[in-house]
Amino acid sequence: MIKGVIFDVDGVILDSLDIWDRIPSLFLEAHGIKPYLSLNEEIASLSYDEGIQYLNDTYHLNMSIQEIQSELDDILFHYYDQEVSLQPFIQDYIDGFYKLKIPMCIATAGSKKNVIHAFSRLQILDKFEYILSCDEIYSNKNHPDIYRQLAKAMNINKEDIVVFEDDINAYTTAKKDGFQAILVDRYLMSFQQFIESREDNENSFNNSGK
Repeated sequence: MIKGVIFDVDGVILDSLDIWDRIPSLFLEAHGIKPYLSLNEEIASLSYDEGIQYLNDTYHLNMSIQEIQSELDDILFHYYDQEVSLQPFIQDYIDGFYKLKIPMCIATAGSKKNVIHAFSRLQILDKFEYILSCDEIYSNKNHPDIYRQLAKAMNINKEDIVVFEDDINAYTTAKKDGFQAILVDRYLMSFQQFIESREDNENSFNNSGK
């Protein structure tokens, strides 16, 4: 039974995964620098801070890490505030759960400010009870803290909460901790198909217990 829902943002609510591949090139091009074709491959395995250091060293930017980070943050903010769109079918999920009076929350590893601005422009902000970022709790999605805190805020047992994640590690974290975790591929099935599939699973479970 579903009593609460927790959504990830990038790749689940928002069609925003491509910006993370584009942002280093957008940053360099803003400085009149043509990025190497191998740029994304070179930084793919680096952390955010390591990626910034790589840009500074490789392209001889002569900027502080803080200056680069500030510019990258500005590019991201503009994207979320002005450009990013919803994932296909996700509006149906939001409207569907809202009509069923099932509370929805957000667990994001990204910027809460960016999420709020994007959701406000896309007119979905008021559908969510809570928005929590990993930065706020000094944790990441390799640990279940963010899901547990949202479950506590909703006052719902974790086994009655569905968590939608597109990252296999985050999905595994939630599932191992006892949440009903859904691994989202590139696109979701329709909301009606999702509800019907959950009902079929519950019926199968109930029948097997007779």
